[in-house]
Amino acid sequence: MADMNEVSLPWKEYQPLLTENYKVAVSCLNCVLKCLRRNPELFTEYNRIEDKQSSKGIISEVDPCAEVKVGHLHYLPHHPRR
Repeated sequence: MADMNEVSLPWKEYQPLLTENYKVAVSCLNCVLKCLRRNPELFTEYNRIEDKQSSKGIISEVDPCAEVKVGHLHYLPHHPRR
């Protein structure tokens, strides 16, 4: 039990496993690529940020042959800020 100066983390005890969303993620990626192709400056900045995050270990490529240990692979789609 937390004392008067502490609060517990707001996590739910039991979470359902995320669903497999490969097709949705690929669709989002295609939209991102279309946007980036229309704006070369944004593409350059987007690529610079991805390279920086990759070199810091924040993001990494997914090995499509890697064994899935729990549930399904769930991809986090992303997009450039405008």
